Amino acid sequence: MTFEILYRGEKKTLTTLSSHPTAGEILSQLNLSPVYAFVVCDGEVVSEDTPLSPSSTIEVINAISGG
Repeated sequence: MTFEILYRGEKKTLTTLSSHPTAGEILSQLNLSPVYAFVVCDGEVVSEDTPLSPSSTIEVINAISGG
């Protein structure tokens, strides 16, 4: 299954074996840790085990910490 995601302001196309990969699988394909990045699906932050649909708007955002 092919998914379009937005990451760092750019559209990226990912291909998965699953028709509904989880948010964690998307992060893994991008070589990102869920400690340092999170997935937003249709405007809502979702957990790693949330299955995603190719028709959803998916964005991956890097977490930023400050001090």
